[in-house]
Amino acid sequence: MIKAVNIDTLSACIKELFPDAADVIIGSETLLDDIPGWDSMSAVNLQTYLATAFGVTTPEEMLSSETSVGEIIEQIRNG
Repeated sequence: MIKAVNIDTLSACIKELFPDAADVIIGSETLLDDIPGWDSMSAVNLQTYLATAFGVTTPEEMLSSETSVGEIIEQIRNG
């Protein structure tokens, strides 16, 4: 389990989960919908990945296409 989260660690996780995003610059303002391959099934996959990697439960509403990567980081930090 990863103990600390920042834009670099979450970006690496996203790129591992979404290989099509390998060349995308992911910043705190990046929306989930901007990640190549993002869809409703991706939300479930990311939710599971975050639980495994960071030990947090991410509410489904936090994984909408309009959620930014920065918002996810804050959610993880706040547990």
